[in-house]
Amino acid sequence: MLLAATFELASSPLRAAAYAWAPLPALEYAGAGHHDSLGILLLIAAVTLATSGRQSRGALAWALAAGVKALPLVTRPAFWRQWRWRERFIALGVSAALIVPLVMLSRADHSGLRAYAEHWRHNDLAFTALMEFLKDGDAARVLSLGIIAAIAVGVGLSRISLLTAVLASLAAAL
Repeated sequence: MLLAATFELASSPLRAAAYAWAPLPALEYAGAGHHDSLGILLLIAAVTLATSGRQSRGALAWALAAGVKALPLVTRPAFWRQWRWRERFIALGVSAALIVPLVMLSRADHSGLRAYAEHWRHNDLAFTALMEFLKDGDAARVLSLGIIAAIAVGVGLSRISLLTAVLASLAAAL
């Protein structure tokens, strides 16, 4: 249902503008101190720039989005098929320059990416079922990541539009 609503919203500029001007999402992001909105903005810019022929700027926007939040990493296969080697180098180089220091600085057990990975539970219903089946949280996380990666690569290799591929990859991850 959420995926269908997302595709419907993306297909209508009027609906997208209405959502963008809705105060509740803006207040939720601002009030909770989330930086997700910056990552979302940069990912939208990446799609917009890539589909309008400005591939290098799109690759830079994607890399910045990945540096803000890890979720855009799942969309890389969708962009990869559109980018030339120059854009691939920009995206990988800039995102690595942003992500590697964060990984190095967050090696503590109680915070950072390690703590996030250990407590990661998206789509709790499906994840709980995997944990019940596998009886191991780490195995369930690895299998979940494998399924998400397979979907992202499959969508990235398909001939659907970039926007549809990005939305499908994000939906699989969420």
